[in-house]
Amino acid sequence: VLNIMIKGRVQFAYNPEDDIIYIFSNDSLYHFHIDDNSFTKVALSEPHPVLSINSLLYDTIGNRIISYSVDRDFRSEFDFKEVKWIEEPGEITDLTEYWHHNRILTPDGKLYVFAGYGMHRYKNEVKRYNDQQNRWESINFSGEFLPRYLAGAGYNHLDSLIYFIGGYGSESGEQVSSPDYYYDIISYSFEDSAFKTVFEFRDLNMEFCFANSVIIDDVSNSIYGFVYPKFQFENSLQLIRIPIDTPEIIKVGNPIEYKFLDIKSFADLYHSISNNKLVAVTSYYDNEDNTGLKIYTISYPPKGSMAQKKPIRAIFLIVVIIFSGSLLLAIAAYLFFVWRRSKRKGSDLALDKKTLSYYGDSLKVDMENKVESSIILFGGFQVIDRSGNDITAQFTPLLKKLLLYILLNSLRNNKGVSANKLIEIFWFDKSPESASKNRSVNIAKLRSILESVGEADIKKDTGYWKLEFDPDTTYIDYFELLQLTKMNKELSKEQIIKLLSIADRGPFLLNTDADWLDSFKSEISNDIVDALLDYIKRNDDDPDFIIHLANCIFNFDIANEEAMKVKCRILVDLGKHSLAKQTFASFVKEYEMLYGEKFSKSFKEIIS
Repeated sequence: VLNIMIKGRVQFAYNPEDDIIYIFSNDSLYHFHIDDNSFTKVALSEPHPVLSINSLLYDTIGNRIISYSVDRDFRSEFDFKEVKWIEEPGEITDLTEYWHHNRILTPDGKLYVFAGYGMHRYKNEVKRYNDQQNRWESINFSGEFLPRYLAGAGYNHLDSLIYFIGGYGSESGEQVSSPDYYYDIISYSFEDSAFKTVFEFRDLNMEFCFANSVIIDDVSNSIYGFVYPKFQFENSLQLIRIPIDTPEIIKVGNPIEYKFLDIKSFADLYHSISNNKLVAVTSYYDNEDNTGLKIYTISYPPKGSMAQKKPIRAIFLIVVIIFSGSLLLAIAAYLFFVWRRSKRKGSDLALDKKTLSYYGDSLKVDMENKVESSIILFGGFQVIDRSGNDITAQFTPLLKKLLLYILLNSLRNNKGVSANKLIEIFWFDKSPESASKNRSVNIAKLRSILESVGEADIKKDTGYWKLEFDPDTTYIDYFELLQLTKMNKELSKEQIIKLLSIADRGPFLLNTDADWLDSFKSEISNDIVDALLDYIKRNDDDPDFIIHLANCIFNFDIANEEAMKVKCRILVDLGKHSLAKQTFASFVKEYEMLYGEKFSKSFKEIIS
């Protein structure tokens, strides 16, 4: 229905009474009317900063728009007559401790905020705004609500409960403590502040987070929501339906394009009752200080293919686009063929398959998504076949660890592992005959699965089992990392960015533990941290980039003193004193937990 580009950051909120989506930038208010797709713009009488991507709500009880910030104990209302916000937030920053939190205005007008992410921690907090004291207060709760963000939430008027679905986080709340997707449905009662697990999906062969809101349909007793994988930039939102009585994931219609880069992106879902439609809104803040915002309407209840109304174009333009697209596809296919043949000729490790650009306080590495013939170890174990299908579920825990043991030893020392070593690690409790048989059977299973993954195979060479693969047709992120960290020379900025494209996915082999893995994890963390610190020592001309490197270091060494010092000093130089103090306080806390003693230096000593 709508596809626009707006200068700066934006926020949006939905008014279900009048079927209007309000879109705010720091100097303008846009109205989008769902009933006739009309779009208007009004200049604000006074500029007002956009606090974060999901801190705007429409209050149907008071017929008002509310802007809020948990970090600053702030809430303001919009004055339509004066065309301005009543209250100003004071000093602001581009960061928050509550990215992608869930929020709700209850039927009695109380504003609640749940979960979120910031400063390397996932939250499981419940906060409510106290109207009398004009501040946010923490609400104690009972039941289990694990730290998370990127969850979906929806209010059920029939039982007066809010339901949360999925999300991403970790049990401890620490970003470095093996975060993963959640596949549960949880309810929360405002009456007694209690969480209750309603359902937990098992053996799902998919990974997903949710758009911020889900719709609970009283008629079909179903939950509708948009899902998408976290570690993918050129992404898509897939509408799903979950029957509440017998929960299962049912895909509905076609996916919607969505560019996802964590705190730069936001998606929400609304229900237009008067127009009998679902309304999807997506935003993406780019490196040119612009926000691309798209609005789609979907027939409700969805049947068959999703009825997406694209932005209106003249017929002639459509024909031109289709023709141009076909021509570009043909050219792209030819260039891809030429690139495949020339890939890896030379040793300059150029940034093939990547587009590099800045995003404010962070760096975006738009790596070509590995949709075929890939073995991914960073951010979680994942295997994609040559047709782009995720076949990770075909690996039992034993097959997964057997593959990893052979793969890691093959790539690290180019030697592989002996048959006896495999038995010692995996079948030490069996007789020699039984162990040998188990080894043969399981390696055969591995080889059978790998037949669908490009040119990759496990072979026995000079008495050692070894993974052999063609880097031109099969992508392994650990192999790519080794090419960089074992160069024994100072890495250029291009090479550091290539390293980030791997390390930023997340910790190495999430949720996979074994005694023999510890040395690999330690070595990889050391190599990444050393490479990034070496670059930081040699370069200080790009503060945003250096902060990004420091944040990446914290993912692998949460108590790294050098990274903390660099980040604090840069933040102070940029005038972001409160963020510098938050960084220092977070480091001191982690240091004391890790070493059992207090950090000996003060904040003043660090920044001097």
